[in-house]
Amino acid sequence: MSIRFECPNGHKLVAEESQSNKTLACPKCGEGARVPSIATAPIEIVSPIEIVSKPANSKPAPKATVSDRSKILLAVASGALAVGLLAGLYLLLRKPTSSSLSNEPVLSSATLSTDPEAIKKKLRAIGIAWMNFESQTKRFIPASKTQLSWRVHLLPYLDQGPLYAQFQLDEPWDSPHNIALVKFMPEVFNLPGSFQEEGKTRIQTPTGQNLVFGNQTVPRFNTLTDGVENTLLAVVAGQDKATVWTKPDDLQIQPDAPIESLGKPRENFICGISANANPIVLKPDVSPFDFYALLTPRGGEAVDLAQLTSRFEQSTTQNTPTAASPELVKLRKNKLRDVGQGILNYESAFKQFPIANNPAYFDENNKPKLSWRVHLLPYFDQRPLYEMFKLEQPWDSPHNLQLLQKMPEIYRDPADPIGATKTRVVRFTGPNAPFQVTGPGPKLREFTDGAMSTLLLISCGADKAIPWTKPDDLPFDQNAPVACLGKIDGPVFIGAFADNRVVAFDVRIPPEVFKCYVTHQGKEVVSENPFLISN
Repeated sequence: MSIRFECPNGHKLVAEESQSNKTLACPKCGEGARVPSIATAPIEIVSPIEIVSKPANSKPAPKATVSDRSKILLAVASGALAVGLLAGLYLLLRKPTSSSLSNEPVLSSATLSTDPEAIKKKLRAIGIAWMNFESQTKRFIPASKTQLSWRVHLLPYLDQGPLYAQFQLDEPWDSPHNIALVKFMPEVFNLPGSFQEEGKTRIQTPTGQNLVFGNQTVPRFNTLTDGVENTLLAVVAGQDKATVWTKPDDLQIQPDAPIESLGKPRENFICGISANANPIVLKPDVSPFDFYALLTPRGGEAVDLAQLTSRFEQSTTQNTPTAASPELVKLRKNKLRDVGQGILNYESAFKQFPIANNPAYFDENNKPKLSWRVHLLPYFDQRPLYEMFKLEQPWDSPHNLQLLQKMPEIYRDPADPIGATKTRVVRFTGPNAPFQVTGPGPKLREFTDGAMSTLLLISCGADKAIPWTKPDDLPFDQNAPVACLGKIDGPVFIGAFADNRVVAFDVRIPPEVFKCYVTHQGKEVVSENPFLISN
């Protein structure tokens, strides 16, 4: 016997007699609706299996009227035995099993490794279900007060309607009835490589005052002003943070330690679901600033998501050029040329090479607080990153040190690993070099030897690489000018002149010849030599 009624949004619903006076959620819009009493509602005899399996677009049977009630009750009495048998058979068939709760063609978690593609597949399915839920309800959480997890309310959108129908939505997750359903967690919430207790999941929503969930702002698409592709709705936490999948507890994020808030994931990556259902996979050394920016829906931070995700992809497929290959030489030349052009643009704006003469940029000893490489960022379309620095603080202050992880690709040597924080792009410093360890940069008119014959930048060996934000460069040793470059990994090394001409030097170049290219006021006469390779 069934009771037909409507949710607040007018969707046609049907419930069993035993659910009379219960509050159920509409599988179409998520709104709660109270099942009318059988004494006042139109009733109809319907097979219990028909209640669940009847197509949504099928026409409802004619409603019984109050005048017909005695006939209907007589029919019920005469057919009670048959209905009872059908109900018993239905409940037996309806009982969910761990293997049948999801029609998603995935392998058991016991047979899967921490393959990002396997995890991304499940995250994408959850993300699509969430988008469909928001499309119906105009919000990412149910409108009615609930004591069940968002995961339960997504079940109808994950082809888990029969399981969803078994929950008592007006009862807490740990009521005697609902807690018995914990063991039937759908496979989509059970990630590969997870070995926690039965019914626990690591897929959780990050919560906090400035995040999508856990505050007074109702989460909707139109509240994600940072962009749906740049905002994470859920993340994968560590085994130590796993929670019962039906429990409305989620992951509290500490703003000053967002990555640590995830606990200890088994994977060698960080992953989550964006609001446009896109799985996001990041390297574990991602900057805390970038990760927190992906968690905030209205933070206004500049996030280069393409670069962040490509860092992980490149780390799994990277083919590093060999030391002596022409490809490596070409890549180094291109990078040095780009940095050199940025310096010339800076000089054009400030009428001196970086760093400009601003007292806020120097400490009490007149030493720069941050490297010239930081001050050059606006000239590489990196102003958002530049504005994240506190220029009045030293490079290793607690704030600025966190930005060390965000080294732009332009400073990374092609032979260094993805995610490197040290750069080989340096300048010579010292008494006879154009740049000094203290004070602002020189002016172009001070290059009396000429811009075409004075080195502005040099690519040093890996053993001389410097943290890119640190205000250090390469001390020039005029007695061993080539040796001070460190261990060169090929037959040539790359340099850029002050007119942005980029060349390769033979490592066998005599020290007295190479010194002429370093000094800017040495008055040396530099003639053509076979150790300088322009092409």
